[in-house]
Amino acid sequence: MAKPCKKTFLKNGYNTLYPNLFDSDVILSLFNQGQHWTLLSVFPKEKRMVFLDSLFKGSTAETTFSRYCNFLTCATEKGINWSEWQFLIIPEEHIPQQLNLNDCGMFLIKSAEHIAFGIPLDFQQDDIVDFRYSTGKSKQRSKRTSFTFKPSK
Repeated sequence: MAKPCKKTFLKNGYNTLYPNLFDSDVILSLFNQGQHWTLLSVFPKEKRMVFLDSLFKGSTAETTFSRYCNFLTCATEKGINWSEWQFLIIPEEHIPQQLNLNDCGMFLIKSAEHIAFGIPLDFQQDDIVDFRYSTGKSKQRSKRTSFTFKPSK
């Protein structure tokens, strides 16, 4: 596992963005490994991480676990005993799998939505067209709302 960098963590303001990470029921983290998106569901209270990959059978899980462990290590002052945690890779036969090379983002969003709402991962490739359409419609509606963003100096 790479050595965590507290300096980078603080410099990016993660400590103020996420002051109570360990109080969360679930943290949904998106990872891009080259040209493929995967999902890591972290359950801090249960000391469990679950890796979901809609295409490559979890081949990047170890790297993803390592990176997120580094992130969480930087998020706490007390230290974390990683031997108390479970690191799970959901087998491909138990999660929806994409049948092409370009729907990983949609599978990730749909999986995250299902996990957040406690819904079984019961969709499949045929559902992605409808999901892509509804996501596009939702995005169009959100463009109608405007707000002012002032970056900090």
